[in-house]
Formats: sequence, structure tokens, C-alpha cells
Amino acid sequence: MDLDFTDDVLQNITIAPKIDKSNLYLNDKFAKQTLIPSPIVNQIIPKFKVKINKKFQGSSSVLFNDEEYQMLLPKEEDSQMDVFSDIEEHEDFLLNSNENEQNEQPSKSESLNIEKSKFEHIQVLVKYQSLLIDGIEFKFRSAIRSSCVIKASSIQEEDHLLISLKSGYLILVKLFYIPRGISDIDYKYQTQVIDDKGNSIFRPFIVQWWDVSGTSKAPTLNSSGYQLKSSPSGRSTVSCPSSDSFRLFMTLPQASGTILRNHFNIKVEGLLLDSCFIIPNNSQQQTDIFLTLNFTDNRRLDINLFSWSTQQSDGIFPTGFSKSILPLDNQFEIPVFIIPLQHNQSFLFVSTTKITIISIHDIVSAEYNFNFQDVPWGTSFPTTFYVPNEPLYDIEYGVDQILIATDNGVIYSFIIKGTSFTSKAIFKIQEPISQFTVEKCLNGYDFTYSHMNGSSKRLLINDILKDESVVETKNGFSEANLVTNFKNWTPLIDFTTVENLKCAKQELWGISGIGKNSKLNHFRYGYVGTRKSFIYEKLRKTLKLWKLSVNDSVYLLCSLPFENILLEFQRNSKQDVFVEIKNPLINSDEITIHAGVINDIVVQVTNKSIVLSDLLNETLTNSMDNKIILHAEIHQQNLFLVVQSSNSIYLQVYEVLDLLLSTESNPDDYFNFLCGIELFYQPSMMKLFENDSESGLSIGSYDGFIYFYEMSSTIKLIQSLNLSQIYLNPNDITELPNLIPNDMIVHKSEFLFGTKEGYLVTVEYLDEFKFKSCKKLGNNEVSLLRSASDPQFLFIQCKEIWLVNGYESTYPVRIYFDDIYDRQIHTFVELELYSSKFQQLAIIRDNGLVLTHISTFQDQAIKQVSIFETGSKLLYLPYISAFLILTKSKSNKNRIKCVDKKSLKIMIHKELKFKSRSNNADELLFDTNEYPINCCVWEINRGQKVSKKVLIGCRKASSNGEHGTVKVLDFKKVKSENETNIAITELNSFDHENPITNINQIAEVILYTSESQLYYNSYNELEKRFTPIKLLKTLPSKIISMNISNDDIILCTQSDSIFHFELPKLFNSLTSSIDLKACDPFANTFVNSIPFGALYIAGNKTITNVDFYTQLNSTLKRSHSSKVNTISRVASINLNDKVIKRGIGVDKNCILGVGFGGEITCLKPLTKDENDKFSQFQDRIKKSYNPFINKISGTGLFSLNKPVLDYNENKANEQVIDFDLQESSEMENLYL
Repeated sequence: MDLDFTDDVLQNITIAPKIDKSNLYLNDKFAKQTLIPSPIVNQIIPKFKVKINKKFQGSSSVLFNDEEYQMLLPKEEDSQMDVFSDIEEHEDFLLNSNENEQNEQPSKSESLNIEKSKFEHIQVLVKYQSLLIDGIEFKFRSAIRSSCVIKASSIQEEDHLLISLKSGYLILVKLFYIPRGISDIDYKYQTQVIDDKGNSIFRPFIVQWWDVSGTSKAPTLNSSGYQLKSSPSGRSTVSCPSSDSFRLFMTLPQASGTILRNHFNIKVEGLLLDSCFIIPNNSQQQTDIFLTLNFTDNRRLDINLFSWSTQQSDGIFPTGFSKSILPLDNQFEIPVFIIPLQHNQSFLFVSTTKITIISIHDIVSAEYNFNFQDVPWGTSFPTTFYVPNEPLYDIEYGVDQILIATDNGVIYSFIIKGTSFTSKAIFKIQEPISQFTVEKCLNGYDFTYSHMNGSSKRLLINDILKDESVVETKNGFSEANLVTNFKNWTPLIDFTTVENLKCAKQELWGISGIGKNSKLNHFRYGYVGTRKSFIYEKLRKTLKLWKLSVNDSVYLLCSLPFENILLEFQRNSKQDVFVEIKNPLINSDEITIHAGVINDIVVQVTNKSIVLSDLLNETLTNSMDNKIILHAEIHQQNLFLVVQSSNSIYLQVYEVLDLLLSTESNPDDYFNFLCGIELFYQPSMMKLFENDSESGLSIGSYDGFIYFYEMSSTIKLIQSLNLSQIYLNPNDITELPNLIPNDMIVHKSEFLFGTKEGYLVTVEYLDEFKFKSCKKLGNNEVSLLRSASDPQFLFIQCKEIWLVNGYESTYPVRIYFDDIYDRQIHTFVELELYSSKFQQLAIIRDNGLVLTHISTFQDQAIKQVSIFETGSKLLYLPYISAFLILTKSKSNKNRIKCVDKKSLKIMIHKELKFKSRSNNADELLFDTNEYPINCCVWEINRGQKVSKKVLIGCRKASSNGEHGTVKVLDFKKVKSENETNIAITELNSFDHENPITNINQIAEVILYTSESQLYYNSYNELEKRFTPIKLLKTLPSKIISMNISNDDIILCTQSDSIFHFELPKLFNSLTSSIDLKACDPFANTFVNSIPFGALYIAGNKTITNVDFYTQLNSTLKRSHSSKVNTISRVASINLNDKVIKRGIGVDKNCILGVGFGGEITCLKPLTKDENDKFSQFQDRIKKSYNPFINKISGTGLFSLNKPVLDYNENKANEQVIDFDLQESSEMENLYL
């Protein structure tokens, strides 16, 4: 609706004259990319059963009336039949109509294969928008609404996962154990059992789907998929909406894979509160029993109990269907959850104050004499439950053990026998619990838990609590070892961007969590490196590292400035992974140029000699008199040398003869000179390479050329390439310096060159060299290494390490290590690990040698530091390289936290008041009832200098209500003997009639928001005082956010959308008015808004959209929206590396959407080159819709991120292109 502005609202508002604006980004298409998915864990599945040697194929549909089932033809939108409306009409027909439903019977050969089936049990975490399967994350197109495990219905079958998406789809997921890189479009592999070649992973695929959205854009009360439940037998599955009915699916096992039969609806009156299947006491029981608890329109609680036979009938509708209803009285306490009891054949209703047992007999017979007892957790709140597969400790046979967790981190064990039950606290952790599983294992108890506002971890708990009294204390936690930390950063309260001094891109930091679980986070996403050994500090100055495999042993040769050290790699050692060899049979004094192995003989090349050694008994040295070896390479039996003699440089090739090594032999007898040529340039590098099974030799020069030589009986120059000239084009926007080659490698059809200036140049070669890209990685030389265990992996090193993963993309992605400090990397080698998920590297860093495991799947690599108080605002102070965090602490001593950016340590600070001039240690900046809300860096120009202070807006409570204060603080680092602290001095403070909700600086003016008013004042440098605060504008509702960009002021209000004001060039205290450039006439609710070129970007608070607005005269009009999974605040950020591409401007910023639920998305304007690329595979994306067009369900084999599974708003938005799709792997993604 339109806003009616009153005269007082429009006071001093003038409409700015229409001006010409840049069309920057106005017509651009945007690429949407999920930088970091939400970490919230919704379900933990400790042992998911997967058959690892099944065929890679989808399920085929053999369902009744298949065409009507799949096409949009049924009479009813949500169901094919309704049990209690037309069952009489359909029952006879259904029971006799089996001609269209073919139950596939396995052949004799298939029966033999069934006997050879291999199964594995893996851990699966169902997150907010992804699946974490065996440690690898797979993302969906939308958030997950609900999920359940469909258990294997027989010993020869496997588990399935049924998932409901908020985009309106219900999907059946099956896990396959296949080589990585294989997808649903690799049809040549389908219907095959694919052998494991060492790179296989568990990967999920959709084998059956249903469109349950109807005409709704978002789930409604009647949308199926609110709750998903499956019977323990695996033969029945239920999909419940929030009210009125549920869908019942019966399982159909078949040779091509289990699917769910056609569903039918069962009507249930009222809103669904909870539901569950009862676990049959007898495993041979052929009946499934399902219970729902509903809140009816008559404001009554009803228990509905359903049962049906699981024996396969001739039709779809199961036999023996029955229903019982038990209305509960108004005194019955609404339970938090309901737990089925297998042995007791009853249900446990768990509320905040008591636990009640209601048996099946009670429900059927309408008995109200329930057994109950008071809860043992006092004032705590029960959060979830778990039923272990086996008892955690010795209990009587035939009784039930269930575990209940509370919000104070205590796990209670309940033993139920008949109508009596006992309880005791068995575990206690330091955090609240939302989801958990625990099973007894060999060394203790395998415990996995998660909490939305806390942590998610996998622990190995040593033992059960011996003394339950520790539950009432603040200490006395269960002793446990950390197995896995599934890092959590929700709720994400505030964030800021920080300039990265090492590269062009910016960093993202944020504060998250509540109370003692609050953290400061540095968000990064890429490949993760984990240290697996002690740090060997003695080797921190190593210049180069070589791996030598001799007689089944692996050695590392470390070349230091004044010595060479030989280490033996002990793969299975738990302590000393690397052991130094004393008195090794190598040249220990001269700097090593190159080293390798020929026929179990180590060849060590130094500047002046060539050493042959077996490392045990014999060594032999061939001295190069009057010559200096500059470069060396080994290929098969041949040794390639670049040698300088007098004023000439030669390339020489020797054959190393396979002779018995003896120190008494003549060294020359072991080398057979093959050929050589003179080089008329100064070589900078030499590298052997293979392309299309042909070997070649490349030599780089200091004048920027790469020379390619043919390796045959003679050395022949076949081609040359000038790295500094190949990129030249009239459309280029950047000029490169002279690039000196340092390393080279061939990756598929691309030649990658590392230069000494820190550039990575990628050149494509088909019939000729064609420039592709140039990336600035740093200021040091770039080295390259291809993985020997998997050639799809290419490592790049330039004080840091990047990984090119050929399975996913051809672009390098940064590797982050789990260290507080970012360590410089000097050199590294690969050590075989034989893992499909990790690569193993021995790395020389600035603190020594370490053994690391590198994950080859991208993941969040988030640095975290605990701040122990709930934060409200985050601000980076670059002039002291520290973060300022405002908190909501009850203690006024802890309402400011300072964290050093480099060390990630909370810095001790001392608070002083300038006027008092005292050294009172108890002097505090904030009164007991005074809370900081917002802050900004305030810059004051003082002649040739700029002074920087911090302005903090506060809320102060009193007997007369709330009012505000503004404080001017000075932050300085103060060095003591052992540490650096922060001195915070209050320079000034003044009051305001209302709390200060936003504060910022524009030009020389300070702007404040309070309620619906915008105020301003300034600082008079001559008089050394602030001018009085004056009212600048009054808006229709409370001001939520304020964004300053140049002379533009963007305000978002609580109920009245976006206002864009412009500060006049000659603004002063006399004019005291600003121009309204544009506003949104509709009453939208936004978290915040930013200008982005000619666009306005806003984070929608109501429907979780990122909205794009354009300006028409003085009106803002919504042009399109991008649906995201959580309410997101928006910001502009630069995530571009220093990349130089032909004819492309790469200096465009991106739109960052930071969700409260931890999801971080990015919308970047597409470059012309990316737009052209996208148009090439746009047809492929359209074709991916074909199996889903005009259908409401189907079967097949589909990846999780199919475009059709996205939200309807995104599918209809042609301005935003999804880079999370598999089809976009050719694009270069952005990374934090």
C-alpha cells in the first residue's frame, strides 16, 4: 500500500532534482553463489547402511497407473486417493489391479550377487541446507524442511533418506559408492558396478521425487513434508503437513532399487504437534502402528492411533487398516515430544514437568488412568531424545532404555519396565543440546551432538557419571576426547569486512553465538589442511625438499643454506614421523640443486658435483671441475643439466648407467654423455613435462621466454613462447611486468607457468598457444606440483598453497591450515596416503617441517576465538589492528572486548576517563544500566594529520525510562614487558533523550538515529568542542539501519521500507536539510539496504529475499529478487583476486548476503566473458528440466542440486544465474 506522509514527517524534505546516473550494474546479470552454507544440524544419523557394490543406476517406475501418477492429471492435487472418503469405491479395484504393477523378482545370477553384497555403515548429518556424508558436504538448492531414514526392510537391502525441501519437493535419496567426478549425466557408467580405484566416495543421488508445492510459493499448513516419519521395519513411510492429513507410502523393493508406492491421504483433524511409529516388539510382526498428537479446532488434544498390515497386497492400499482416537482432557500437559517404547509397546509423553506413559491398550480402550512421574531435571528444559541401538550399560532384558537431553547439557537415562521407570543422569557436557546420538563403543561412548546456538561435536566419552550430584554444579563434566568439531557460527549476529593487505580481496569477519558460546569468526572457504605431526623447528630454513623412494623406504632430502639433512619418513609412527639419518651417505655441505632416484640409487645434484648413493653402504661423487650446475632434471635413466662453463651456458644430457655402485670405481664410468647444445640466454628454470603421452623439456629465460625442446637422440628446439607478450590485446586493461618463468606444468590441455614475480599464467594449447588467464598469487616465486597419486590434483605454492581440483574446476583454490597464525610456506613434497578424501604433504613452513593432510573437498576453514559474552556489534580498528566487540554482558566490566587480529587473542584493556585523570583501576566506561549499541570510527582532519577515534551510541535505563548517551573513545596499544594491552580513554560523553541505535560519519558530519529521528552534529576543531545535536529528519517508523556511501544516506525503517537521502555539498548547521532522492512507496520490512551502482539492494526480513531496486525519478521500484534460505543482511565486498583477463574488467564488487542462520551467499555482476560462457551451457540447464516438466512425481537418477529443485522465485528470475550448479564448474567461483 502507498504511504501517506503527514506534514510533520515531510518537514525539511525536498525532492532532489533528477540527475544523470551511471548505469553501472543496471543491466548486468548476477551470478549467485553460496560461499558458506549454514552449519545448523537438523538430524544426526550415526550408522547409515549403504551397499557399496551395487549398480550405479536410478530406480525405475512400475507403479499403478504410472502415467496418471506422474503427469498433472489426477482429480485431486495432493493425492491419488483418500482413505476415509472414497475407499469403498476404490478398494475392490485396487486389490485386484496388479497388472500394471510388476514386482521384479531377482534372477538366479542376481541372487548370487545378493549373497556377495558388501555394506558399510557411515555417519550422515542432515544440515539446514546440505548433507554431510562421511565428512563430505553436498548442498541442496533450498533449505531442508524435514527428513527421515527409511531403514532397510531386509538384511540384503540398504537405507534410504527421505527429505522434504522448503522449495516444495519431496525427494528419496540413495547413496552410491562411486569414483569422485562421476555425476548423474555420466550415462556411460549407469547400470554398471563401478570398481573402486582408490578415489571412490559416498555420493547422494535422488532416485524418486514428488512436487508437493501445488500453487504455493512457500510451504503452507496443508503442504506435505512438514514432518517425515518412517517405520522401524522400513515398510511404511509417512509425510505429514502441519494439519488435517498425512500421506502414507508403502515401500516397494525391486531389483533396480527400492521406491515408494503411490501414496494415499489419511485425514486427521487439527494441527499436528508430534507423531511417531511404534517399534514392533516382535521383529516378525507384520503390522506398523503410527501415532499422531493433534490440537483440534475445538482446542482439544487428540491422540490418533493408526495401524495397517505391511504384508504386500495385490493393490496399493494396505490391508488391516484401523484407526483409534483418544481425546485428552484439558488438564493434560502438552508434551515437548513423544517417544515410542518397543518392549513396553507404549508411548512416553515428555513435558517440562512430568513424564507420562500411555500404552496402546490405553488408546484403544479409552483408558485415562495414565502412569506418570515428575521429571528429574528441575527447571531445565527437555530438548530432544535418542533411543540407543544397544543398552549403554547392563540392564534387565526386555526393558526400554531411552535417553533425554536438556538445555543445560545433561543426558538422562530412563529405564522403563511396565508401568514403572527409573532415571539417572549419565553424561554432562558444557553446552546445551538440540540433537544427539550416543552408542557404546570399544573405548567408551561415541557421542555426537549439536546445538543451533552452541557447538556441534563428536566426542569419545570415557565413562558414565559416577556422581549425579555434579548435575547441580557448574563443574563436574564428563571426561571426553574431541573426535570431530563441526564448527558452528549461528546465530550470526553482526559482521564486517576487512581489507587484506596481502591481496586485493577483502576478508569477512563476524560475531556469533549466545552467552559463553559467543565467538569471533574469520570466514574462509576452500580446501582445509590439518597438521598430523610435531613441528620440526630445525628445518624451518629449508630451501628445497625432495622425496626419495629407495628399497621400499621413503626419505626426505632437505637442502638448507649451509647443509643437507636426510630424514626417513616413518608412515606408521604415532610420535616421530620424521627421523633424521645420522651421517648420511650424501653431500651434506653444498646446496642441493636437484635430487631423484634411478634404479634405487639416489642421484644428488649440487652446484659443483653429482653424487650417486644407495644411502646405506656406497656413495660416489663426480665433481664438475670449472663448471657450475644451474639446473637439473631426471627422466627415466637420463640426467639433464644446465651447466655454466666460463662465459657459455650449455644444456647437456647424460645417461646414468645401471652399474653396481662402488666407491673404488671411476665416477665417469657411470655417466654416458648423449648430447648437448649451447644456450644463448640466461636460464631461469628447467622442467620436464608430458603432453599426450609425449615427453618434452622446457627452459625459461630471464627475458620472459619459455623454450620447448624435443627429447630424442638430439636436442631440438621446437617452439618458444613470450610470457610477457602473449596477453597483449587492444582491449587489455592491465599491463604486466616482464615475467620470469620459475616453474611449469601441463594440466590437461593447459600449460600453467609460475613466475618469479608471483604470477600464475595459464595458457591453452590446441594448435597454438592461446592466453587464458593471469592470476597474481603473491610477490614471491610460484612453484607447481602435480599429485603422483591422483593427476587430477595440482598444487601451487607462493608462500601459501592453492589446489587445482580437476574433478571440479580448472581454477586454483586456496588451502587453509588449522593454525592461529598464517604461516609462510617455503616448499613441500607429496607423500602417498592412498585416500579418496585427502592428500598428504610434507611442508616446510617458517616454523619448521610438518606433516599435513589436505582435504580434497572444499569446506569452511573458519578461525574462531571465544569471547564468552553475547555480542551486539563488531567493528575493526585498522589503526591498531584489532577488533572492537560491543557485548550485552550483565557486568559493565565486560561490555567491550578487544581482539588482536593477528593472534586472535582477547586483549586486556584498561578503561580510563579523560576528565578524571586518575589511575583508579575500578574506573569503568559504562554505568551499570548503560549498554553500548552501535559504534563507528570517527576521523578528524587536523591539518596534515588524520586523528581516529571511536564513537559509541548507548542505551541507558533509568526510573524515567530509557535515554541515550554518546561516548568518544580513544584506543591505543600499550606495550608492557610480556604483552600488548589496550588503553581505552573516554574523551567526551553527552546525553540524548532516546537510545542511539545507529551512528556514523559522512564528510565532517556525525549522524545519529534514535527511534524514528535522524540527528546530526559536528566537531569544531578551532573551539575543540562538539556542536549541539540537531534534528535532521523524522521518518514514519523506527529507523533500523543506516548505510553511508559517499554523500548518500540509505535508511531502512521498521515498517516503511527504504529512504535515500543526499547530503548537500555545502551542508552546514544553518541549512540543516538534506534532499530525499528516492524512497520505496510500499511498506516493506528490510534488515538493511545498500546502494550498488545504479541499483539498491535490500535484505528482506519477511520473505528471506535479497531484493533489487531501480530508481525511477524519486521512486524505488523492485526489479527482481533472489530467494535465500535465511534472513540476510547485505553488504558490498571485493572478493576478486588480482586476476588479469583479456578484455575484462575485474574490479567490480559483489553483493554479500549474510544470513542470521549462518548462510553466506554472494551475488556478483557477470563479466562479458562469463556471460558468453553461460549462454553456451544455458541450453544444458534447460534440458535438465525435461524429466520434471508437467509432472508431479517421477523416478530416475538426479544430483541434489538440480535447478528444478530451487525456489520458484529463483527459477523465474532470469537476471540471477546460479553458480552452485554443476553446469557452472567452468566458471571461476569466488572464495572468502
